[in-house]
Amino acid sequence: MAERRDFKGYFGAEPAPDWPGGARLAVSFVVNVEEGAELSIGDGDPRNEFTYEIREEVEGAPDLCMETHFAYGTRQGYRRIAEAFDRYGVRATFSTCGRAAERSPWLIEDIVARGHEVSCHGWLWERHANMTRDQEAAVIERTHAAITRAAGVAPVGW
Repeated sequence: MAERRDFKGYFGAEPAPDWPGGARLAVSFVVNVEEGAELSIGDGDPRNEFTYEIREEVEGAPDLCMETHFAYGTRQGYRRIAEAFDRYGVRATFSTCGRAAERSPWLIEDIVARGHEVSCHGWLWERHANMTRDQEAAVIERTHAAITRAAGVAPVGW
């Protein structure tokens, strides 16, 4: 029986990439932009978001603790990360939820203006495994359109 998963990888036949400047290592920075795309009863979602480490659900009302957890990213975290990237001349990919781009287009505009690229991270980073083809196509289209509107350019990937 053939194994459906590859556990061997390159094993003894590692590629020899030709990185610019003879560099021996390449680092890819990917930053998730999810603020405003978390589940929230206040946004009409069926439930509030919760963290995986601690599950303390607030039912029937917006979870203000969770909302402030996410708001930190746009209010403070992004600026600090962006300034550090600028200081060291680093460009990153910002993996962005469609609803986050729709709610904070100024943030996406700033990401692009600083020379970073934007990719799609789902409408609400929902699971696609159990979606029909039509449901998945609709989520992809909606997300792609929202990010394109906010960024002024199409996202680079999913």
